[in-house]
Amino acid sequence: MSGTVKLWVVLACLAACAGSSPPPSATATASTHSTPEATNDAATRYRRGDYVIYRYRDRSGLNVLLEETIERVEGNRLWIHVVARRGAEQREWIQVVTDTPENRDANIVDELIEIQGDTRIPLANEGNRDMFRLYRWTLPPCGSPHDPAAPVTRSVSVADGECDATCVSFGLECGHAPARLEACDCDEFLWTHATAAVWIAGDDDPIWEVDVVAQGNDDPPVTGRLPRPEWLEP
Repeated sequence: MSGTVKLWVVLACLAACAGSSPPPSATATASTHSTPEATNDAATRYRRGDYVIYRYRDRSGLNVLLEETIERVEGNRLWIHVVARRGAEQREWIQVVTDTPENRDANIVDELIEIQGDTRIPLANEGNRDMFRLYRWTLPPCGSPHDPAAPVTRSVSVADGECDATCVSFGLECGHAPARLEACDCDEFLWTHATAAVWIAGDDDPIWEVDVVAQGNDDPPVTGRLPRPEWLEP
């Protein structure tokens, strides 16, 4: 797998490959679990029915929505139903991951199954290439991030709440222009990666950004929450 594919897979897997982060603090304001089983002793913080919806925006004006739902949990093994919508286009798949620190660091996906209508198609996903293809709509048109800066801490918005985030900036090029990527993680936010944005050097308006527009839990799991296109107007 090329360096560009490998590094952007990390950003592509904002939710499903990120796995759970350390247990939330008592002062967290972002939405987290209140169920008794979501404790330090649990194999994973994820529970059946957990969901998140990310919104990706760029200067083309075309929004992409990404919905991820935990459909099944066995120990620390997760079955995640993913739906991506770009205008009238839609992609849908299931990815199965084992939620361990090692697998999160290496972006390991146990199984990847594309859904086309009533047909489920197992994918080889060699070098995470199939996963990269499925998430491709969500990625900025830039090269590989490099030269991370020292982390900074600040508050970021997550759906209808706030969280204390650790944000790291990277250098990269978009086209032939120097640019900066900032990605923010919140320990108290279940889905780990909270926000990200890319700016061209000297420009205060991001050319690409992602934020969380909804999260929660429905058990039994529900899919198809993606809102109508007009809901996404800036």
